[in-house]
Amino acid sequence: MKTIIKSLLAIALLLLALTPAKAQTNSTPVYSPIIEFLSVGSNYVVVPYGVYDLTTDKIGGGLAIGYRLSEYVVPTLRLEAIDGEVFMPQANLTLQVPLHLLQSEARPNGLLTLTPLIYAGAATRLNSANDGTAIGVFGIGASVTLPSGQWYVPDYLLGAYEHWTGGGLDNERVLLGIGWQL
Repeated sequence: MKTIIKSLLAIALLLLALTPAKAQTNSTPVYSPIIEFLSVGSNYVVVPYGVYDLTTDKIGGGLAIGYRLSEYVVPTLRLEAIDGEVFMPQANLTLQVPLHLLQSEARPNGLLTLTPLIYAGAATRLNSANDGTAIGVFGIGASVTLPSGQWYVPDYLLGAYEHWTGGGLDNERVLLGIGWQL
């Protein structure tokens, strides 16, 4: 399994390296489809996060990639590892209600946005213990939007509590992450 993941990462890096770019001159900036995609913006959200399993007292981490269908609905795919167990695919559907705080005429969407959220989904193990059993994932949490505008500063701080059940698990977990809207 590790060789498959390493191969996929190598292919992704090779494709990234082969992305065409123009030479830089004084009048023409460096061009890349990736840079153009990021500068225009999209509905994709990327969230690296840490995990603490309250049931087993173990820590881990993961990466979530979501696509904002609307301000209220975000389907998400996650890859997570905790104590040597890798879980994927995790497919979640997140329902959220953004609350715009500290509104003014200059900032009609508010200075900060607090977003309570709930989600449900399914996961399965990718390690040797994989017996094909689905694991239910149920969570509740919130995110806070950070008003920065700088690409290197995360757009969100996220915290969640979730319950995993099925596949021999009955675990409670806490997640803390940072996110970027691409």
